[in-house]
This record gives sequence, structure tokens and C-alpha cells, in this order.
Amino acid sequence: MKNCYKSPKLSSHFMDYKATLQIHTSATAEVQLETLINCNSDVISVEDPKFIKQDHVAIARFELTQTGRLICIEQLQYFPQFDRFTLHDGDHIVVIGKVLEVIE
Repeated sequence: MKNCYKSPKLSSHFMDYKATLQIHTSATAEVQLETLINCNSDVISVEDPKFIKQDHVAIARFELTQTGRLICIEQLQYFPQFDRFTLHDGDHIVVIGKVLEVIE
């Protein structure tokens, strides 16, 4: 994986977790981790992981839980303002991430 993003502090993130997704606006989203990939070897290490490990990236599905809302997520190369995100649980940031690829 060419653009492996390494967070300085990576928190555990659980499957089917509901959090506030912050990109350029705030929205409540349900997050499901689908695959865990090792940054160093580009090898899929876990299918349906329960959390993200350090030195790994995840393929995650974000689904907005608010009806009628849309949110734009893009890769850095296309629109840099929409590629970085955080997930908040109350007042705490639990995940800092970067969109490496958009899968439809």
C-alpha cells in the first residue's frame, strides 16, 4: 500500500460502532470494519476485524444513520479537504484517519 497512513496514536475501534464522523461537517455514522491490512507487507491480515491494530490500515464502511443526509468523502489526490477524518465518541477522538481509496 503506497500511501499507508500511520496515526501517532491509534485507538481501538469496534465493529458496528456508532460515532460522530467529522470530515468537513459533522454527521452520525455507523462504522463497520471489513478488512485489516498490514502496512508493511500489504497483506490482508484479518477479515471482519474487531479493532484496528497499530501499523495496519482498515477497509471500513461508513453508513450515515441520519436519513436524508449526504456527506462527501474523497481521496487526497482528488480533493485534499475531504480526505482526512476523525471519529468522535462524545468529547473524545477515538480514531484519526485518512481516506486512501473510495470503494463504491
